[in-house]
Amino acid sequence: YEISFENYERDDFLEEEEGDFLMVCKYPVVTGEVPNIEGINKEIIKEIEYVEEHVEQVAEYLGGGDYEYQVNSYVTYMSEDVLSIAYEEYAYLEGDFFESHIVSVNFDMETGMILKNTQLLDVNDAFSIEFRKRCEKQNGEIEDISYMSDQEITEYLTDEESLIVFYTPIGIEVGFNYYDGWVTVTYSDYQKYQQF
Repeated sequence: YEISFENYERDDFLEEEEGDFLMVCKYPVVTGEVPNIEGINKEIIKEIEYVEEHVEQVAEYLGGGDYEYQVNSYVTYMSEDVLSIAYEEYAYLEGDFFESHIVSVNFDMETGMILKNTQLLDVNDAFSIEFRKRCEKQNGEIEDISYMSDQEITEYLTDEESLIVFYTPIGIEVGFNYYDGWVTVTYSDYQKYQQF
């Protein structure tokens, strides 16, 4: 199978005199001989549709001003077995940074089915303690993470909405989105934490 990228832009969320609301997205499209290829591409575009709904809600809530939401997509891993995609998302309000997220989606390319992020790793409080240690070693001290309890980290790492998991050539990136942004840690030894 092959991957190509498409762009999607929309700037008509508000009337021209009300302000400038813009979304700019780049996302992958899968072609070739793969089971459930339509379902895979539908799942990939779901995040773009979600972002579009989000920008519509922000436009409705604010009623005006300048707002830009950018989505860059990366194929972080591509093999006969697994396809991993990470969406890096940033929003700017009146030109200033407003919010940021990483969204990940993984596919079993032998079956064409999506792999739920929460089913990829066996996460518990012991995992979260190890995550915190690895995070500090890899990223330095992150104040927000330092203030979180192990249980809070476990909650983020077991919630499909906040969990970030995607394969890379050197292992798996594991992390989560939280109120101030996102954090990930590289696990080259991820096999021992796998659920399957």
